[in-house]
Amino acid sequence: MREKGIWGWFTDTSLRWKIHSGHFIIGALFLLLLLLFYDTLQSVQEQVNEQAHIARLLNTILEARRYEKNFLLYRKQDDLLENHRWREQAMQMVDRPQLPLLPAYLAEQWWLLQQQLDHYNQAMEQYSLCWNETCGAVAGLEDRIRHHGKEVVSSAEGIDRAGHDWLQRELQRHRLFLLWFAVVLLLLVMGVGGLLSRAVTRPLQWMEEAMQKVASGKMHSMEPPSNDREFRSLTAAFNRMLMEIDIQQRGRVRSEKLASLGTMLAGVAHELNNPLSNIATSCQILLEESQSGSFHDELLQQIDSQTMRARDIVRVLLDLTRKHPFHRQKLDIEVLVQETLLLLSVPAGIRLHQNRVPGLTVVADRGRLQQVLLNLLQNALDVLNGTGDITIRTGVPAAWPDQPDLWLAGRADPAHLRQHGVEIAVADNGPGMTEELLQQVFDPFFTTKKVGCGVGLGLFITWEIVDEHGGVIWVESRPGQGSCFHLLFPGA
Repeated sequence: MREKGIWGWFTDTSLRWKIHSGHFIIGALFLLLLLLFYDTLQSVQEQVNEQAHIARLLNTILEARRYEKNFLLYRKQDDLLENHRWREQAMQMVDRPQLPLLPAYLAEQWWLLQQQLDHYNQAMEQYSLCWNETCGAVAGLEDRIRHHGKEVVSSAEGIDRAGHDWLQRELQRHRLFLLWFAVVLLLLVMGVGGLLSRAVTRPLQWMEEAMQKVASGKMHSMEPPSNDREFRSLTAAFNRMLMEIDIQQRGRVRSEKLASLGTMLAGVAHELNNPLSNIATSCQILLEESQSGSFHDELLQQIDSQTMRARDIVRVLLDLTRKHPFHRQKLDIEVLVQETLLLLSVPAGIRLHQNRVPGLTVVADRGRLQQVLLNLLQNALDVLNGTGDITIRTGVPAAWPDQPDLWLAGRADPAHLRQHGVEIAVADNGPGMTEELLQQVFDPFFTTKKVGCGVGLGLFITWEIVDEHGGVIWVESRPGQGSCFHLLFPGA
């Protein structure tokens, strides 16, 4: 199973990176919302300030007109001075540079207000001079003042109303903008959260289902439910655990079978030993009384030979069931291989190749380890039938079985052997073995040799000795391509 996200951003990554990236995106979106909200508030504040300026200008104009009316009614010098003061203030406010946020139509009205206020101011100044000099044009100037004043107030009020309406529209627009942005932000957060949830929960649910299958007895390896590094590591660890459990279960079953078989073999061997001894003794007596060279003498010799062979088999069975002392010592692999080769009779047609790494040592029983090497080398000689190549290789572990089945011994620590093990490999270019033979090659009494040429205990004993040393043994073989037996022992 492979979890494929909507974006390439969610594939072939680390789960931790996804979560951190999701948090970063959500945080960035919230930060963007805050910045936009702050910018909106700033814009609204400036618009409110502009509207407040318009409102103050309108109040200033109204104050100027109030003192203007008082003066025209009561002719008091103080009212004229106050009118002048408020007119000056209004001129300063209206002479301010064009407000940047005002729409175009309000800007035109603002310019018109400037012109009208200027006309009003000129009329009031002219009236002040005429009033002081008591000129005769005062009545006409009063009508102009009232007319210009009315225009100024009307324009200022129109600008104030239009500015207020404009401000309300801007506030509504900002509210809608923030609302839509909040909705979009919520959808994005939910989308990122959904993708993160999908990237985490779906693989976990798949792994939970796979583990439930394992708990029910279906010991199948698990495929990574996602390309995330954490899920790949977890799946690899889970598969390694399944492999170790499978190895231990098979080793335990095998040990139980072997224990039962050993008990049975010990009883059978003891029961057979006495009849074989009687047969051998009786045969020897008959041989002494038989005439040399007669047919009966030949038959008796065959009986004696087969009896001796049966006694040898019984002796092997008894040795197999007995507990022998185990003498561990530090052994140099190169020296051990050379000593073992001296015990072996190699035919002239066999080419022996050695590829050894010096300085490798193990803690083992010398005799039993030599027995292992002799069994493997003798089997290689037997399958080559006098012609072929045998290669002995020593070194650090160069391979590991893809599907460790019964080939692995039960007491080994695979993780330790992979890192600190010492490997001995014996290979030949003989006929090889099929997959079915590989599954039975270490079983007791299983042999591919002709009847009378072996009892099928050599590789079984080899397996037992390797297991005693905390090592593993497996074989690589294909029909027509030879065989290679790998021994892996803990390094000293």
